[in-house]
Amino acid sequence: MSSEELVVISSFPPKGIVHDKSVVGIASYAKNTLLGLKNYSPQTNITVLAEILYKKEKYEDEKINVNRVWKRGSFSAFPSLIKSVLALKNTKIVLIEFEVAMFGDFIFLLPFPVFLLILKLFGKKVVIVSHQVISDIEDLSGHINLNNRFKIFFINLSIGFFYRLMILLASKIIVFDKILKEKLSRFGNSQKIDIIPHGVEDFKSTVSREQAREKLGFKETDFVLLYFGFLAWYKGTDLLVKYFNEINSDDRSIKLIIAGGPNPNHTRKKYYQNYIRSIEESCQNNDIILTGFVKQENIPTFFQASDLVVFPYRTLMSASGPLSIAFSFKKPFIISKELSGMFETFDIDTSLNKLGIDKNSLVFTNNEAKEKILKIKNDSVLRKKIEELSRTMAQKRNWQKIGQLYNETLFQ
Repeated sequence: MSSEELVVISSFPPKGIVHDKSVVGIASYAKNTLLGLKNYSPQTNITVLAEILYKKEKYEDEKINVNRVWKRGSFSAFPSLIKSVLALKNTKIVLIEFEVAMFGDFIFLLPFPVFLLILKLFGKKVVIVSHQVISDIEDLSGHINLNNRFKIFFINLSIGFFYRLMILLASKIIVFDKILKEKLSRFGNSQKIDIIPHGVEDFKSTVSREQAREKLGFKETDFVLLYFGFLAWYKGTDLLVKYFNEINSDDRSIKLIIAGGPNPNHTRKKYYQNYIRSIEESCQNNDIILTGFVKQENIPTFFQASDLVVFPYRTLMSASGPLSIAFSFKKPFIISKELSGMFETFDIDTSLNKLGIDKNSLVFTNNEAKEKILKIKNDSVLRKKIEELSRTMAQKRNWQKIGQLYNETLFQ
């Protein structure tokens, strides 16, 4: 079988690891995708055009060619990428892992449609993985400190125009959930938009639940809640602190770990600094474990120690990578009503029905969080069912199967 040539444009982690704080959130997804694709189709020759971390360099990482050629926060990024793509003369297919902050502040993203047009004019088949679909910027108002009605209206118009151009110029757009396809389809041809669910990573870990809890200082009788990921307003980190304080006043056996740190894309912004400071103070005053960024080798410890993973998000604009990690460790989870649209995706919808799980038992509104968490704590039968759901999703969404779906979308 002849080998396929693929060039990938993405943030990408340093050599030999998957999760690292020097890169943006999509980097781990990109690497897992390509490893899954390589595992399914070893003959595929993959070259990643990644951001420069310390210096321009070329190397091989698990049979993937990595060429660090572009700078975040620089208008030179797209010229560097055009030059690098066109230098790979045998490559007709370009896969772009796309999120808004990947290239830096929004101003550095403005040339992106022109970049797509140039690739199209040179005969490249462009497939974009849209990690976010933002249909209304007001949903992120507290995340980006935006309250001006005129600015919100203007930005929403710009977002619509941007998505229309993106759909028009790309050969395919990939999103992770049915609800995200529906949102994106408002701006263009839905036939161009495919759903490939977020893959589930297989963490190789020898740490047991008992060892993890001992390491973190928890008793066997403690019921441990876990929040995992960067601290963010749209992810509802502050809401979870509020829920915990309400619950903990009644049930002292419930503990909370917030396993994450500040998002490096926003640390220079004053309003974000204030948000982080308020989280840190609340955690210190309420006996909440706040870890900062969790290194790859420590991820299993926090998930193994937990009894319930909580997702208090204020809005759904992307699939949750931390939810996929919860699937990895077969953990019970509970999500905010704003995330409930992810249950519409075929594979998880059929799994819920097969296991006889009422979706409403996994979903909470702002006023129901305490009630729903206590219900899962006290209902071991429901907890076991949710564990089985996570186990089922880990099987359905393992990276080799996701790699097969990417192979079909890219090359067939």
